[in-house]
Amino acid sequence: MYLADHIRIAEIGPQMVLLDLRRSRYHAVPPPVRDVLRQVMSGQALGPGPSRIGALLVDHGLLDQRETPAGCDRPVPPLLDDDGTVVAIAEGRCSKQWVARLLVLQIASAWALRVQSLETLVARLACMRANSAGHGAGDAEAARDAIVRAFRATHRVIPPRNRCFMKSIALFKALTAAGIGVDLVVGVRAAPFFAHCWVQHQGHLLDDTVERVRLFTPILSV
Repeated sequence: MYLADHIRIAEIGPQMVLLDLRRSRYHAVPPPVRDVLRQVMSGQALGPGPSRIGALLVDHGLLDQRETPAGCDRPVPPLLDDDGTVVAIAEGRCSKQWVARLLVLQIASAWALRVQSLETLVARLACMRANSAGHGAGDAEAARDAIVRAFRATHRVIPPRNRCFMKSIALFKALTAAGIGVDLVVGVRAAPFFAHCWVQHQGHLLDDTVERVRLFTPILSV
């Protein structure tokens, strides 16, 4: 018995948050279910009581009765301590073409978040990343900096407040299309509950601060 393919778990101290990608929902996990999920994730056999809960979780599609675990997300690279600031981006001219493209990508990402499940969206982003591997620009750092400069310029038109998913997905798509290997990370906190999203490149943040993202426990990475 294993977690279903579309289920992700984050443990935050004694608490546990479940992300159901298929239904695009987060859930706080109550203690009895939390204990069963911990046993399942550690490979322990379930006793009679936990087995009854496990059977209910199978019926609700949270667990699968199979012999091998599902494929895991890409591991989240550890953040490098940069005094709580985003990675230094070289100064230069801001490309109007990239600004326009990133604005379009942000609008498209907002629409995708409304009409697609997170399961579909994450699968498409992972496929995009896989297909772009090895097709990067000659000077990846210069290309990255040009895209991030344009991305920051879009904040004048679409402010980042409460738009982290839309904006981070757009930045991930732009950088990935340029062949730059970045990580899209979703994190959660439990009390009060809040979900957040950001983009990392080689352990450095591109659209957030270390001080802020350390408040969240990663639950998903692409």
